[in-house]
Amino acid sequence: MEHADPDLQEPGPVPWRRVYGFAILAQGYLYTNPGLLVVQYGWLAVTYLSGQLDRKDETGGPHLGRFNFIKYPLFALGLTGLAGWLLTIRSNVEANLAVIFSNPLQIILSCVITPIVATVVILWQTKHGRTTMV
Repeated sequence: MEHADPDLQEPGPVPWRRVYGFAILAQGYLYTNPGLLVVQYGWLAVTYLSGQLDRKDETGGPHLGRFNFIKYPLFALGLTGLAGWLLTIRSNVEANLAVIFSNPLQIILSCVITPIVATVVILWQTKHGRTTMV
C-alpha cells in the first residue's frame, strides 16, 4: 500500500489487498468473442477512467483544464455500457437465478450456516489473543 496514491494510503496494517480494475478478468472470458469482451469490459474501463479523473480533480485540481467536463459524459457512457452489457447477459442471469431459487431450502440453510461457520472461524483464529491483521 506504500506505492498507492497519497489519498488512497491507509495508516497501519491493512487486513486485505485491494484488487482494482481488470483483475476481475477470468480465464473463461479470454476465449470469448472479442466484440463481446469490448462491450463487457469497455464500460468498466470508461467508468473507471471517469472516477479516477474525478478523484484526481478533488486531490490535485482539474487535470484536463477546460476539458474537465468530459468526466461526466464518460461516466454516462460507462453507465450506458453497463446497461448494454446487462442486456447481453440477461438470459444467462435469468437462467442462473431460476436454478438458484429452485431449491429454497438450500438458500435458507446457506443463510443460517454461513454466519455460524464464519463466527466459529473468526473465534478460532483469534483465540488466545492472536491478531488477524496481515
